[in-house]
Amino acid sequence: MERQLELEGELKRERKKNSTLQALIEEMKKEVSDLRQTHQGELQLKDLQMARKEREHTEANGETMRMLTSTREQLQGAKFEIQKLNDELIERTQISKRKVRDLEARMSRMEECDDQRDKEEQEMFKDFRQRLRNLALMR
Repeated sequence: MERQLELEGELKRERKKNSTLQALIEEMKKEVSDLRQTHQGELQLKDLQMARKEREHTEANGETMRMLTSTREQLQGAKFEIQKLNDELIERTQISKRKVRDLEARMSRMEECDDQRDKEEQEMFKDFRQRLRNLALMR
């Protein structure tokens, strides 16, 4: 009987220990659950932050692409204007060269005419001198 009382006391103590351990286990499970929820919350927060950053980068990339497209269009417009001005310059240069050639040809013809007129004047002068001599001899 003494042994039975001893065993019952030991059983009570073991049950009390078991109950305490069970309470500790439940408390630990709750803490683990809280930690998991906290960790999940942190992960969700990080995911949201990453998604926000990705969206910001995407928006920034979109803005950069719009700027690049706009710049490309401006460059193409400028290139077209430059080509147009270059073509106009080439055309004006050709016209100027043609005018210079025409003027050079006219000057050459004028020089030839001047030379021809000088020859004719010299011939006329010789002829005039000859006539004067002839007249002087006739008198």
